Amino acid sequence: MANSANPVVEYASIAAVQEAAGFQVLLPQGVSEHVKAIYLIGGRVVDLKLSNDLVYRMARGTEDISGDWTYHPEVNTVIVGRYTVTERGIYGRVFTADWTNGEFTFALRTPYGIRDESLREMIESMEPADTKAPSPIVKYDYIFEAEYAAGFGILVPASLHNQENFKGVWVIGGKVAEVEYANGIIYRTARGVDDISGVYQKFEHSEAFTVGKYHVLAKGRPDCYYLTLWNNGKMSFSLYCPHGINKKEVERFIDSLVLIN
Repeated sequence: MANSANPVVEYASIAAVQEAAGFQVLLPQGVSEHVKAIYLIGGRVVDLKLSNDLVYRMARGTEDISGDWTYHPEVNTVIVGRYTVTERGIYGRVFTADWTNGEFTFALRTPYGIRDESLREMIESMEPADTKAPSPIVKYDYIFEAEYAAGFGILVPASLHNQENFKGVWVIGGKVAEVEYANGIIYRTARGVDDISGVYQKFEHSEAFTVGKYHVLAKGRPDCYYLTLWNNGKMSFSLYCPHGINKKEVERFIDSLVLIN
């Protein structure tokens, strides 16, 4: 007989999962707009799937709810405000963190790792999830459907955009188009010149250059970029590659942008 003692139920909104869980969800500032799926595990653990394969959880109590049983050689305990935080990772990067204030416990998992400073900033910025206007994330089957919802033509990279690599397209808050490709690559575009990447970690190196009509800022390590931002004064773009790409690959990506509809 299947074990149904710990059911996982999906919800359409933060408000709905809060009602089911019986407590108000706290989120780091800016995270709510990057939620892609909302679950309640066993009637008590709120589980949010975020952009870039991040997982954020919250529950009553103080036990570890991260769900990560991977061995991490570096384990540190620090105090951030009223929270006791346990960080697990390697080479100075945190891959799993859980923290508690004695009443609730929280957890964050990322397959790419973040720096301790970025994690501290996230924890310090935590606030009730429903204090801001909702920013719905809607998935579409086709690029042209997302274009209609966002209100602009979506340039896609001909160097990468094919049936094998294409994993899905979303529109965030009716403004930002996000395309996911294989290997965790996330590409975004929107009107304006703001940073729309949704990536909050800090990088040790950044480099500014131009590619055609675009002003480009690449971040990561020397000639190994994880996050690239660019704009032409009217539209902004971002590319997140968790495994890193070099400058020539960035240039090839940007040069290949085309409308496909």
